[in-house]
Amino acid sequence: MRWTLFAVLTTAVLSACSSSSSTPTPSHSASLRPLWQLKLPASAHPALSEGAYISQELNDRMTKVLGTVAVDTATQQVLWRRPYPSETGTTNAADITGNYSATHAGLLISYHYTDGLIVREPRTNIVRKTIPLPDEVVREDGTPSNIHELVTLGDLMILRMTRYLIAYDMDDLINPAQVQVTPVWQQTHEHEGPLRRSLDNVALDTTTGTLAYGLVEVNQAARTSRTTVRVLEARTGTLRWERRLQDSSTYAYPVGSVIGTGSGMVVANLDGTNRFQGFRQETGEPVWTSPPFTCPGGATTLYAFLDVHDSHVLAVPRGDHCFSSWNVQTGAQEWVFDAPVGHHASFVQHPLVLNGVVYASNNTFWAIDAASGTVLGHSGDLGDTQFVKGTPKYDARNNQILVWGQTLNAFRPVR
Repeated sequence: MRWTLFAVLTTAVLSACSSSSSTPTPSHSASLRPLWQLKLPASAHPALSEGAYISQELNDRMTKVLGTVAVDTATQQVLWRRPYPSETGTTNAADITGNYSATHAGLLISYHYTDGLIVREPRTNIVRKTIPLPDEVVREDGTPSNIHELVTLGDLMILRMTRYLIAYDMDDLINPAQVQVTPVWQQTHEHEGPLRRSLDNVALDTTTGTLAYGLVEVNQAARTSRTTVRVLEARTGTLRWERRLQDSSTYAYPVGSVIGTGSGMVVANLDGTNRFQGFRQETGEPVWTSPPFTCPGGATTLYAFLDVHDSHVLAVPRGDHCFSSWNVQTGAQEWVFDAPVGHHASFVQHPLVLNGVVYASNNTFWAIDAASGTVLGHSGDLGDTQFVKGTPKYDARNNQILVWGQTLNAFRPVR
């Protein structure tokens, strides 16, 4: 089953778990109104490139993925459509998602799990170039993750796969004269006998050029499991430090982690622990451990994202209907936004932070003051804009925030 359709089906599974709220219900109703709406259901983490907003299109009943669609964010007109290969019999080169794509010099570079890296014109879908992955890399034959992401640092692009980190110079990727592109660096975590390895999400601090990720290792024969946070120099792939998050003889299954980095810190959450740990980015020195935290009335102890913005860590769980802010230097909780009664649904997406405002959508689009957690406004019910498919994206060309679900919606920033 395609992960895009899986995301559609799981929308009904992850749900609200509480009627309590630590955030007052806004006194006004639907204060954030769309600048425009386009009835065009979508199901994937969207990509914004050169004024083209791209996602996987659904039928009106949201029961079938039709293919890839691109919309002009200025005119709201469809730029192009490409059906899925089951309908066309062609290679599915049009699979594009925001978490596995980057824009460089006006071209969109996207990773596809069977074709490698594809360079295209985002506004026309004309493919300029396809770059196979290195011969020694075993192509991932499973579904691409909708949680973990490709990250960029200037002209450097770093791709996380299940057991590989591969860094490319994007100038090389878009150069038509270079058919084979040699990675700038590559990290490989191969299986060894009964020892199985996999990488968790990557996090990048573009200010310091620091890359952090989680490494999970399970020895099924010895019934041991360990989880490690590793920190690299992003430009070279050189290991700066690593620290064990857990090392147990009681687990014969992987214990994952979620990592964030920024403001001189690396923050980690070990699956199931519902607490966070802060380490010095430069040395790996432990600085703080938060007390256990669960959303008010909730039950989720698994986290999807830890996003560092200035002095704040935004912690987004994989369920319930809240997310929270923590001080990145001290680990002190700053505020919790628990969606009020009538708006209970999970977020499970990267919030957008713009001019001191946090924007997130759980079928309702919210604007929250980043410092205080005060609700600055919210929309009406947008319909199925939770999870990564509803990730808010800022369209700087048109000074609007885009949110896609049952409809494509545009909002003016509140600041």
